[in-house]
Amino acid sequence: MRHLRQRNLKIITEIMNYLLKIGCEKIHLDYFVEHDNLNINFSCLVENLDEKSISNMKTLLSIPRRYDMEEYYWELTGDDDLDTELSLVGMMVDHVDIYYTNNNLKIHLKRLI
Repeated sequence: MRHLRQRNLKIITEIMNYLLKIGCEKIHLDYFVEHDNLNINFSCLVENLDEKSISNMKTLLSIPRRYDMEEYYWELTGDDDLDTELSLVGMMVDHVDIYYTNNNLKIHLKRLI
């Protein structure tokens, strides 16, 4: 797969932009490969994140991966429409878990490599 590092960086950038937009503080990022999976984990503090925002984020990031479209879609990230950006990220990852408890937001992304 061409441009693997650039795609991974785009995924990180788009999630980071989203987290900053919703008011996250103390953002932590873990990036590691385990077996054939790239794992990208974010954790941060954000106060009063409503259930609708969490549900919307889960929906957008859970769009099934589109290997056939990935070559084209990864180049589209970077615009101002964050909802569209999250759905593009969703098309480039295989699995997403999102947790929000006591003002702690955690997003776990897995991408088969």
